[in-house]
Amino acid sequence: MKIKITSGHTTTVNSQSLVVVIDVLRAFTLTSFLAEQCHNSIYLCRTAAEAFELKQQLCHPVLLGEIKGLPIAGFDYGNSPAELCDRPVASNATPILRTSNGVEAVLNVLAAGEVLVASFRDADAVINYIKQHCQHKFTECVLVASDRNGSDEDLACAEYMQAVLSGKNTDIDSFINRVKHSANAKRFLDKAQIAFPGKDLELACTINHDAKPMVVRKENGHIMLENAL
Repeated sequence: MKIKITSGHTTTVNSQSLVVVIDVLRAFTLTSFLAEQCHNSIYLCRTAAEAFELKQQLCHPVLLGEIKGLPIAGFDYGNSPAELCDRPVASNATPILRTSNGVEAVLNVLAAGEVLVASFRDADAVINYIKQHCQHKFTECVLVASDRNGSDEDLACAEYMQAVLSGKNTDIDSFINRVKHSANAKRFLDKAQIAFPGKDLELACTINHDAKPMVVRKENGHIMLENAL
């Protein structure tokens, strides 16, 4: 299986493509924490309006997300893993997520044979899932660094995953260090930007060795993230 890296939201894929969309700061660090809180199904929406409409159709809906990194008026949560740690989503809730990079990138690669999401938090879990379940099903694995502005954190995660999937001995710490020095990290180091808490950067640089890989599913016309196992 060929492994390649692309950036942004315009990746060309087909039914023989396995795609991993990466958003370290912060969407798929956030979804990893949702999975850890036993939320095994997460609805994805392209716009806030779609999220509000979907909210009317579901039981116990909870809206999470951002526009240009900032919390959305009327949403229950922003796009902050730290917020989830301080105020966990209720166990009976149905999460609905809208973000500018990660979710948008996922919704643009639905023609792929399978789509997974990743951050450093669950990168090893996704790698193990690919090795065990996908090696012989697809002709290519496309690692999508979803940031569109040239910040390094998603590319660092993609390059780490590519190295491990290619069988190279790899020190994850050197890749995580790139997150801390990325252009996007600067917002989280500026205490004046309260929508970007420093704890989010800290959590994005952590690894959960018990993480659950999340795969994209289509159900009743909706796009969802679900536990892959």
